[in-house]
Amino acid sequence: MAHLKVHHCVSRDFISLAWITPLFELYCVAGPNSSRNALAQSANKVVQWVRREEERVFIIGGAVF
Repeated sequence: MAHLKVHHCVSRDFISLAWITPLFELYCVAGPNSSRNALAQSANKVVQWVRREEERVFIIGGAVF
C-alpha cells in the first residue's frame, strides 16, 4: 500500500505545502496571501511537467564511473 503525506502550514509570513509519496517529495512555499488551493494546483502542474520531462530533467540510466 502506497503512503501519501501532505503537510500544509500557514504563518503570518508564508504558506507551505509538503507532498511526500514513495516516488518523490515536493516542497512549495508561497507568500502569505496565496491560497492553499492555488499552491496545490501549482504543485500539481510542477509534478505533471517533471513527469513529462523526466528524462531531460534527471539523469536516468547514466554511465557509472
